[in-house]
Amino acid sequence: MKQILFITLTFLSFYAQSQVLNMDWTGEPQLHKIENEKFLKESAIIILEDIQMEVVIGKEDVTLNRRVHKIVRVNDEKGIEMYNKVKISYNPNSPILMVKARTITPQGKVIELKPDAFKDVKNDEGGMEKYLRWKV
Repeated sequence: MKQILFITLTFLSFYAQSQVLNMDWTGEPQLHKIENEKFLKESAIIILEDIQMEVVIGKEDVTLNRRVHKIVRVNDEKGIEMYNKVKISYNPNSPILMVKARTITPQGKVIELKPDAFKDVKNDEGGMEKYLRWKV
């Protein structure tokens, strides 16, 4: 079954207590048009990968805020398999405070995942991961 989905993932990881970077979605989401037809033959296309880092130096601590915004267009089953799993590693002493994810169906329907869709699991190195598997 051939489907086109857009997967948008935004997460915030930081050390100590901090201010939160802007995590609001921009307006009404739209499907991104691909002008170059050779890209349409690919299983997945990364439309956007935006990473913002902010270091705040306080009197008693240093805080790191990180925001990642990624938009991926998946064009077929292989693309879905490549991008329907998300793992975000973190140190238990530096928890992830906010994770947002949504998908846009080919019909334009927006499906926003609730934060509890991500599960905290221990990884092989002793750290933690937020793990999500989209069911498409």
